Amino acid sequence: MSPGHAAALRLTLNGAPHEAAAGTTLAELTQQLELTHGRFAVEIDGVVVPRSQHAERTLRSGEKIEIVTFVGGG
Repeated sequence: MSPGHAAALRLTLNGAPHEAAAGTTLAELTQQLELTHGRFAVEIDGVVVPRSQHAERTLRSGEKIEIVTFVGGG
């Protein structure tokens, strides 16, 4: 790793490998995925994380993240 670059976290995001910079919060991840608006739920390692905790919840290597978006319709 070169100086000035944060270590990468290796995550599983919706069943696929994903990398994020060390120190990335759940809020930052959802912003990167352009999920800042609309209805969605996030689960980390089988536990739902309330949206009120997204800004303080720092991601850790090896975590399995599932993001589900809600679509209206009949």
